[in-house]
Amino acid sequence: MGLDMYLEDSKGNEVAYWRKANAVHRWFDNQKKGGLEDCEKMEVSKEMLNGLKQICDGIIERLKKEVPSLETFFNDTEWINKNWDTWCPSLELTKHCAEVLPTQSGFFFGSTEYGVGYFLNVKETSDQIGKVLTEHPNAEKFKYHAWW
Repeated sequence: MGLDMYLEDSKGNEVAYWRKANAVHRWFDNQKKGGLEDCEKMEVSKEMLNGLKQICDGIIERLKKEVPSLETFFNDTEWINKNWDTWCPSLELTKHCAEVLPTQSGFFFGSTEYGVGYFLNVKETSDQIGKVLTEHPNAEKFKYHAWW
């Protein structure tokens, strides 16, 4: 159980998937007046995805100033496991994240902390959206939905 999130192309094919990336879900939820219901599909434009990617890339750019190496932070499993519960960003970065891509609590939505998991979700989101936009250059619309 938990927050499972999907992005589909116009033919209904899954092009991106997230698990418990509650800040990303909140971003999508905030794009729809009145919010999203469980399993409700929402149309998402290429411009919206570009906007979310820019937010994620901006967060990663600020994170660069706080870690010795983004490569280690995002890819070194030993470092991630060792620091999962102990590493925390500066107050300045935490405030920025809370402004531009805040977390959302919910039943089985995962952690609302701005720790390692949050930043891994931000990077995964940037990577996935970049891949979707590259692989679907002519697509103008996608569909987002979440199940919880």
